[in-house]
Amino acid sequence: MLADEHLIARGTFGEISDGGGTHRVSNPPFRMSGSRAEARNLVSKLGEHGEEVLRADLGLDDEQIAALRKADALR
Repeated sequence: MLADEHLIARGTFGEISDGGGTHRVSNPPFRMSGSRAEARNLVSKLGEHGEEVLRADLGLDDEQIAALRKADALR
């Protein structure tokens, strides 16, 4: 499928780059006017948004987050 000329011409596939290289992925199967119809990124890395969640969702402060880091509870 990745080499099918018709699918390529229709923009069926896109490329996404991350720490592991460049990957060919399927773009969304629908098109909506005024919006991008292409794959944008892969899933978040493990722990990538951990501090955001601890602060915004759990209400932890710097001291509490530092204690978790010290206890090796955060990666």
